[in-house]
Formats: sequence, C-alpha cells, structure tokens
Amino acid sequence: MRIITQFLLVTTSVCYLSASEVKDVDETLPGKKKAREMSIRDYQQMDLLALEYLGYAVQIFEGKLKFMKFFRKHYLVEESALKLDPYRFTSDVIQHFKIMKRFVHDWDEMFKVVKDNQIPDLDKQYEKKVKKYDWPSDERLREVVENYLDFQKKKKLSAKALADQKFAGAKHETKLRSSDCHAIAAHLIYDPKRQSLALEWLKEAYARFHEKNETERYKQDLLLDLAFTLSETGHTKEAVDFAENFTRTNLKNGYIYVDMHKYLKARLENRPVQDLKENTTPEDTTLDLPLLPDLRHWHLADVCKGNARLPPSYVAKLKCRYTINDSPLFVLSPLREEELYLDPKVSIYRNFLTDGEVDSLIDSAYGRMNDAKIRQGPSESNRSTDYRQSKVFFLDGRTPKFERFLKRTDALTGLGNETAEHVQLSYYDAGGWYTSHYDAFPNDFELRNGNRIATVLFYLNDVKVGGETAFYHLNVAAEPEKGSALVWFNLKRSGLTNMLSGHGACPVLYGHKWIATRWFHHRGQMLKRPCTLNKYE
Repeated sequence: MRIITQFLLVTTSVCYLSASEVKDVDETLPGKKKAREMSIRDYQQMDLLALEYLGYAVQIFEGKLKFMKFFRKHYLVEESALKLDPYRFTSDVIQHFKIMKRFVHDWDEMFKVVKDNQIPDLDKQYEKKVKKYDWPSDERLREVVENYLDFQKKKKLSAKALADQKFAGAKHETKLRSSDCHAIAAHLIYDPKRQSLALEWLKEAYARFHEKNETERYKQDLLLDLAFTLSETGHTKEAVDFAENFTRTNLKNGYIYVDMHKYLKARLENRPVQDLKENTTPEDTTLDLPLLPDLRHWHLADVCKGNARLPPSYVAKLKCRYTINDSPLFVLSPLREEELYLDPKVSIYRNFLTDGEVDSLIDSAYGRMNDAKIRQGPSESNRSTDYRQSKVFFLDGRTPKFERFLKRTDALTGLGNETAEHVQLSYYDAGGWYTSHYDAFPNDFELRNGNRIATVLFYLNDVKVGGETAFYHLNVAAEPEKGSALVWFNLKRSGLTNMLSGHGACPVLYGHKWIATRWFHHRGQMLKRPCTLNKYE
C-alpha cells in the first residue's frame, strides 16, 4: 500500500517519497515517525506553493487575455468602418485625431501589455519560498517507479488491479489516471526485457484514456507508444489494426496526424512501404512528429550507461569496409567505414582527420569560445540552458588552411556545400553533456536553405570516460576516438524528419571532449540526393 501512495505522490509532480522514506512507514520508533510526518508536511507545503504559483500565473494570463480581447473587439469595429469609407479618417478632424491616437498611443499600449512578462517577478517570489525544500528529481521519480514495479512483481498483480488498488491490504480508493499508467510504461518501452510489461501498462493507460482529462499532445504520445510497443513485442498484426483505427485522425490544436498504419503494415508483410502501392505526398506528413523533446531522457541515460544495447542478431548484420564513397578524393586513401546502424544509416569513419588537422581546428577555437545556446521556437532567441553544457565557436569556412578538410568533408557525405553551415567547434569539460534532441528543426521554423539534411561530427580527442554520442531510439552509442567522423542523415529522402535520428551527448565523466560539427542543408541537394514523393522513404 505504501508503494502505491508513494507513486501517486510522484505523478502529481510535487509530492513523493524516496526509498528510504518508504522504509520508515513500518517503523514504530517515535523519532522516525515524527520525521516521516515532517517529510509529508513538507511535500504538502510544496504542493500548496505550486498551486498558489499556478493560480497567480492564471490570473496574470487571464488579465492580459481579457485586455487583448477587448482591444481587438473594439478596433475590429473601427476597421470595419474604415473599409466602408476609406476617407473617413482623413476628411474629419475628429476621426483623424482618433486614428493618430490609435497608432501612437493605443497600439503602443497594447504591445506593451502583450510583451510585458510578469512571470519572472512571480518566479523570484516563488523560488524564495521553495528554496528550503528538496524538490524531487527525475532520478528519484525513477526510483519510485521501480519500487512500484517491484511491488507489482512481488504481489503478482495485474496492471489493472494495481491501478485500481483492488488487492488484499489496499486501504484507499485512489486510482491511477491514464497518464499515470503511461508514466510507468515510459520507463519500460525501450527495454527489450520489459517491453511486455510496458505493453500491459500502455493497454491499461489506453483503457483509462478520457478526452476531457488529458491533453491532445498526451493522446498522440500514448497512441504512438502503444502502436510501437505492440509491434516490438511481436503483435504487429494487432498494431496494424490499432493504427488503422486512428489513420488520418486529425488532432485538435493543429497537432499532426497519427498514422503508423502503412509503416506497420509494411513491417507485417516484410516489404518496403513503397511496395504497398498506397499514394502518399509530401503534404501528407502523418509521420512527421513534433520535434520537441519527448521525455526519453531516461532511456538516453540507459544507452550512455551501456544498459541498452543492440541485440547480437542485429550486430551481426553490421559491416566494416574500405570505401571511396564514389569520390576520387579517396581513391588513394580509402575511407575506413564502420556501420553502427543500417536504417537510418549511421556510420563512423576511423582516422578521417590527421593529427595536424585536429590541432589546427582546436587552435582556431582557443580563447574564442562562448557558452552554447539553443533556440527552441521560431520566435525565440538563442538562450543558455542547463541541459546543454558546452562551449562553442563557429569556424570561418573561408580560411585557406581548412580548404582540404572541408572538401573531404563534403565528399564524405556526397552532398553539395552551397548551403552547408560553418563548422562548429564544441568543447565539453568534465560533466558536460547535451540532452536528447534532433538536429533537424521543427516545421514551424522558416529556413531559407531548407532543413538540416545530414550531420558530420568529428571527434578531436580521445575521452577517457564518457562523452559518447548516443542515439536513444536505436540503442547505439558512438565512442569518441580522435580523428574519427560520425555521419548520419536527419531527413528522409521525402524531406521529412527521420524520427529515429534523435540523439544526445553523454556526460563526460573523466577528462574533456573536443568535437567539430558540420551540418548540410536540404536546399541544392536535388541532384546529389534526389527526393521522393513517398513520405516513408
């Protein structure tokens, strides 16, 4: 019973107990019991503070929204009058005054209200109040979920019985919501040994799903995870039927379609999607998922730790070879390619850079690096974050001494360099890392040269411990080796993002890491990498 209560506290994002605190439940010593009560009070107080913060934030946004709606309604009437009589505001002195006031004062005031952000002030007040509390971390949440699953295993309970608390010894009637069950399954989806258990929890989450209680984005995540896990556990036919029920289901708020039907059907029939002879167009972007971080950070950590690996049967298909990549530049000195994954193709080329090129690249960045920043939305500016800890510098591509290096890089990918970005030098000190992300940009970004079609990442030094580039959907981690070049494509030939290209930089546990990155863009590659009208290719 204590484990269930503990997990429910976790899923509210503010109140939950560690394993050591769970143990204290059965203790009868007065001192420990008192300590336990104080811990619960702390969590309750944190919950109240979070609700208070949310309440003030709602008031701020509702006030701004009310003002903007009033302003818009008022001036829509004025705009209608202007359309009926364009000369009204110039022929009458009063009307002329009104329109000048409207632009000089009213619109200025409206823009100030829209841009005025009172949240930072609220944040400061809130941070002072919660500073004395130990806010739960992701690791502690994971620990609680593992305890919850251990409890299920020991009691031999089904996911439904545990979620409903219908078992011997249950004292409360608190039930898990759909998103609670999904949160449990999220820890298991990418673990081959526990995917059957993940499927049980995902089915329970789906059975409990209710449109009014969950967000549209959550619905999309649940459906995709369920279809994926069905397929991974050998229930491909069921996955196909399930996905077909939601084929071309348009979610609200502009979210993309949920449609894995063709992909799963092709997998079931063991043939390429294009052989299904089903018409698709680039506009029919049903597999073009949003590129926001999908909370797979835990699995990224598993890949970094080596807990998630490719099965031996798949590794046996990978090859090492000498190749010239159809380029005369490599005829006398062939490339040493090592395949890390086949589809999407991820390869590492050993000894691509000479020691002299490595030294020149590092020397060019010394004393000129700045903290790395990211841009999360099309209307946002670059900003520093706590989930990308590194320093960067962009190399001037016009420097003559790097001309040979750049030509060989272009030949390595077989792409044109007209729209390629300048080489980015990055330095990770001990503890430096970069969370799960995609190199391709979301669809709402306006990109003059198209999206990032391919990435070439160069390792400029050996890292003693850590620093791998981990592809968390593939269970692949490339270890840094001085002079090596890691290459992968971020886009399919259709121009859509390959959602299996998600990756992250594992923490540098001992030593430091230097890398150089060159991104190639989609524009101008029509002859180099012809596109297709089939979105699955």
